[in-house]
Amino acid sequence: MKKLIVILVMALMMSAFVMAQDSNTDTQTITVTINEIALLAVTGADASTGETTADAPGVTIAVTQPLLAGAAPIVEVTHLPTYLRYTSLRFAGLTRKVTTEFSMIPAGFSISLAAGAADSSAKGNVGAGGTTLEFVGAMLSGDLVTSIGPGLARTGIELNAGHPLTYTAAIDETALNTLGNDLADGGFLYAVDTVITVTFTLVDES
Repeated sequence: MKKLIVILVMALMMSAFVMAQDSNTDTQTITVTINEIALLAVTGADASTGETTADAPGVTIAVTQPLLAGAAPIVEVTHLPTYLRYTSLRFAGLTRKVTTEFSMIPAGFSISLAAGAADSSAKGNVGAGGTTLEFVGAMLSGDLVTSIGPGLARTGIELNAGHPLTYTAAIDETALNTLGNDLADGGFLYAVDTVITVTFTLVDES
């Protein structure tokens, strides 16, 4: 019995020694988590600073009287420099695009939106620029920037970074007759305003 106890005690001591024994190498695990990113903003030309991107400048489209009686109305589009900026990180070889949707287009109008190429501030697989979309009647949405990614794509936040956006507009003189019937009476020689919302969305390409 005594021998058995001695053997058990020695076995326990040896197992404790093995478990406690260190060597000249050891390991540690590190878990790397990379989240997919989809972040978009429409801004002015200034560099983005702080925690919130400044709002994009507004766009004004004005239809005014011509210099000469009998001439066509003048259409003027006015807006400060505007840029589309985004950060996108997409996996598995998948790409993204920026879609654009207008809330409405008044009868008699067509509005075109062009997205130029991003400048040297851009990093990674930024989308192709040079797209011009025309919105008229029921045609209210389209793909403005395509082929973003895969992997990382970011336009930068520096001065004039991003895809420059340019708006133009034209009128259909025949369709303006319908517009004249639909708008509320603003009084003789008074202006009537219509507010349009343009929505930009960063989504997966199908």
